[in-house]
Amino acid sequence: MDVRSTSLVERAASPTTTFGATAHLAALLDWLRRLLSWQIALTRETFGPLADDTYRGLYVPRAEVEILGAAPQPLPPELARLRAALAQER
Repeated sequence: MDVRSTSLVERAASPTTTFGATAHLAALLDWLRRLLSWQIALTRETFGPLADDTYRGLYVPRAEVEILGAAPQPLPPELARLRAALAQER
């Protein structure tokens, strides 16, 4: 099996995989770390300075209400590219 041409899920399901359990778990955790980093970047892009508010989640400021009530904005090209790459790996 060519490990580079299969997704992480396919490698986990394959009984003939040469990927060790530890290496496989490390790859999954790396993918999750990159997904979370992407989500943080998207949140910062969407909410600007509000994303780093120490009290975020304890209250909803008026500026955030306006952002949430507005029509969704398209992803910036770099974030869209990164998300597509993560989706393809999955």
